[in-house]
Amino acid sequence: MKQLKKYHVPFILLCYLMNAGLLTAQLNGFLPVLSSSGTINSNGTYYQDYIIPSSMNGKILHMTLTGADGGRVRSSEAQKWNDAGQGATVELEATIGSAANQIKPGATVRFIVGLKGVDRTAATTWSWKSGGAGGGTGVAFKNPGDKWILLAVAGAGTGARGNAIGSGTDLKGKEGRGIEYVLASAGTGKGGGPINTDLFVCVDVYSPGGGAFSDGVDAHYSGLGCNRTVEGGDAGWPNGPDSGEPTGGGGHSAGSWGFGGGGGSLEPGGVTHRGGGGGYAGGKQDEGGSSFLNAEYASGYATTHGSNSYCDDGNVAYSFNTTSNYSPKEIKFSYATGRCIGANIASTSSLTGTNISTLDCGTDAYKVNWQFKNNAIQLGAEQSYCLDLSNGNTNNGANIQLWECGSGNDNQYWVYNGIYKTFHSKKNLDKCIDAANGHNNTTSTVNIALWDCGYTNDNQKWAVEGAATAGNQTGAKHIVPVLATGFAVHSHTGAESGSNIQLWTKDDTNLYEQWYFDGLAIKMRNQNLCVDLNQSNTSNGNNIQLYNCNSTNAQKWIYDGMTQSIRSVINPDKCMQIVKNTDGNVYGKRSNVQIWDCNGSDVQKFQVEEMPCVDDTTPPVAKCRDRVLSALTVPTANTIDNGSTDNCGIATKTIANVSGNTWKLTVTDAAGNSSSCTAAVTYQ
Repeated sequence: MKQLKKYHVPFILLCYLMNAGLLTAQLNGFLPVLSSSGTINSNGTYYQDYIIPSSMNGKILHMTLTGADGGRVRSSEAQKWNDAGQGATVELEATIGSAANQIKPGATVRFIVGLKGVDRTAATTWSWKSGGAGGGTGVAFKNPGDKWILLAVAGAGTGARGNAIGSGTDLKGKEGRGIEYVLASAGTGKGGGPINTDLFVCVDVYSPGGGAFSDGVDAHYSGLGCNRTVEGGDAGWPNGPDSGEPTGGGGHSAGSWGFGGGGGSLEPGGVTHRGGGGGYAGGKQDEGGSSFLNAEYASGYATTHGSNSYCDDGNVAYSFNTTSNYSPKEIKFSYATGRCIGANIASTSSLTGTNISTLDCGTDAYKVNWQFKNNAIQLGAEQSYCLDLSNGNTNNGANIQLWECGSGNDNQYWVYNGIYKTFHSKKNLDKCIDAANGHNNTTSTVNIALWDCGYTNDNQKWAVEGAATAGNQTGAKHIVPVLATGFAVHSHTGAESGSNIQLWTKDDTNLYEQWYFDGLAIKMRNQNLCVDLNQSNTSNGNNIQLYNCNSTNAQKWIYDGMTQSIRSVINPDKCMQIVKNTDGNVYGKRSNVQIWDCNGSDVQKFQVEEMPCVDDTTPPVAKCRDRVLSALTVPTANTIDNGSTDNCGIATKTIANVSGNTWKLTVTDAAGNSSSCTAAVTYQ
């Protein structure tokens, strides 16, 4: 394992940085102080510590972490570079303050910025090379007198591969993965492994990337008269998160240092695989490292980036802001009345217990703007106060109020249903936020309370800018994973109880991937079969199946429009997740759908797409025009058609004489819907 090194700022260099305006002049001990904004770049195999000055109290820290890219491979005869996998980015916001779950002024912030993987050159056709995997980029902090806490990690990409002539498939590196976990634990922040032991030759040995708290598994091969081992990437925080401190870890065999060191391969490198990227969970062979965001201290999201022809070290860009970069949003009636959910604030000196009602949208942003953080709805200007179900009472008419936000408080846990535009309470997911006759009341305030969810009740339908919703709550729909938009959720053996739910090529004519949302049930079209959690078991990795509809909670789901996830009513902290297909390499055809802890990652995001031409009830729009024809000419349907249209296409057009010069055009679509118009036909 590499020697771990602390970051020290030489006095002369520190003076130069201060004079150049790159650091503030304030010092705390010998550590530099973060300025109002800047970028922390890699500093070799060193972590970098900074102090948050007291002047930043009350501000919002915005960060963008970028994991390191993998290394490229140059094909010597082809004179070309094969693309390396890019690191993921994680964008977050955290509040600087003295309240619970805030980063305090005077806290030490530690930056562990990953290095890019090593480039390699393939000189012969038979000898394949793999570029090294990058190191993850991590940020941790320690409040004064407290322990270290991991804030975020951006996963690194893997290296490319290739031979001298650049031939073969799958030459590009794999990108760093999105956020897979939001609470740190030794059980999830593991190094990659195990390694495929079906190796071609002795030198074809690849190591996985290091994770947050444990090393990647060493890759070992003995055979064909040799005995070779490649170490896995080192952990970013050995034996954490409850002991020691985050220091970064080394990579091996062309893999690089970072928060989770990158894996690599022995020279001359391999036939089929690459070392795994470093990250919160280290990547196994051919897999980038995963990302992490601490949900107790920050809100944000991750982006993955594929591969590129150049590769860079990681970095962290930061700024302190007086307002959130995540714009607070109004919660409006879905039907445009100009009324919003708001807090009846009389005084800012005490917000606890403030009643919630309908108010005019836009008239007082302080009262009607809300920030969505995980499943809490915070007052936009005072994000330490949340929408709260009074005393956890789930009876019809139970009041909803403003209360101090508390981590893990189910009274403040709300799920926005993107199909019906309703807000459900975790205390009872059959209960929704309601304003009695509110959508018809455009003048006076109407109290906001809890009530039985009614999926056609306009008083419970709310519009939130940017939320994923269905255009029409009725009708057949595709359920499409964002990672593989050419595929759709599908029943493996068709309309059969017990059939496995997996992905299949998206096809509007395939009856086994046409779904209806019926309340909280997801039903197969024209069948009494529902999407079902096998045996109601919410253990990670349990299967999702098709089963006879029975109205149990195992068949109740909520499409969360804020996160694009599909949550189980048995436990809304559990979400549907796609896993890699039977080949183990990609998300797509034959990828199973399982239940896992909700984590906001792309593998848990789905789009709900309308299928308007299934059970189509919309008639065509018939358009006619008068015509003057030469003598003895018999008009046809096209003669008087003036551009008739249909949402799903016109199947037939017919014409009939009504009387004298009046002719009727009838247009019909494939579902049998029709409409008509008339035109006058005269002769010269």
